[in-house]
Amino acid sequence: MTEEFPIIPIEERLILAIPGTCGPAIGDTGGYVLLQEVAGGSFAAMCQMAELESPREIIAAFNAVLHGLICKWNRKHLRGLTHGDLHTGNILLPRMGQGELLPQRFRLVDLTTFDISAPLTRDPAMLLLSIVAGRVPLDARAQEELVDQIVRGEGRHDLFAPLTRAVRDVDAKLITDDFREDWINQLPLSLLAAALLHCTFGNLDERTRWWFFRLAARCGAEYLRSTDSWPSSNHRPSVLGLEDMGGFHMSPRP
Repeated sequence: MTEEFPIIPIEERLILAIPGTCGPAIGDTGGYVLLQEVAGGSFAAMCQMAELESPREIIAAFNAVLHGLICKWNRKHLRGLTHGDLHTGNILLPRMGQGELLPQRFRLVDLTTFDISAPLTRDPAMLLLSIVAGRVPLDARAQEELVDQIVRGEGRHDLFAPLTRAVRDVDAKLITDDFREDWINQLPLSLLAAALLHCTFGNLDERTRWWFFRLAARCGAEYLRSTDSWPSSNHRPSVLGLEDMGGFHMSPRP
């Protein structure tokens, strides 16, 4: 059965100024920051995507957000309306009294980085890595398999395989055929940028930030490979461990 998504106007997806729920305007952009402690009004039945634990619910929410951002608003372009900081804490989802999640009715908050003409791959990349951030495995082999899953879509993980499949638009649900090759070429750069950003997050431990740094390097290599800017080779360079580097530190995000 084909999954159906309701047509909801963009202005209803983006939470701006609602009396009693938003902080002051940020700069001249007109964006507002939603106060997280809001408990009443229309947000009483909302939960953050970050609160979801069920792979089924995470996948459903992820697909609904990508469909809304890309297919409904920007399907025929590679640049367009983007949130700019689309992590799981900036997505609100209604949950019915019986516990049923309604991912198709998602709302986006914190629009301080909203852009009307930015690469459309950056929001899916950021959202994917924000989900990955709290789930990076301890095992070195599992870490490399996760890198392969993200960079090349190789793997069968119950959660990450469906997410990377959606980001790469394997089922041709997001991007028109005219832009498919460009989307695949642009995606590694957005993943690289999002991975480097995660290297600066103070709430991630050193091991996880180092993994994101290596992920960024692999994304860069994948971009060079996909654009024939790097000699093709089956040889994979040796992987440096955190202990080989004597630690890892990047300046915190401002």
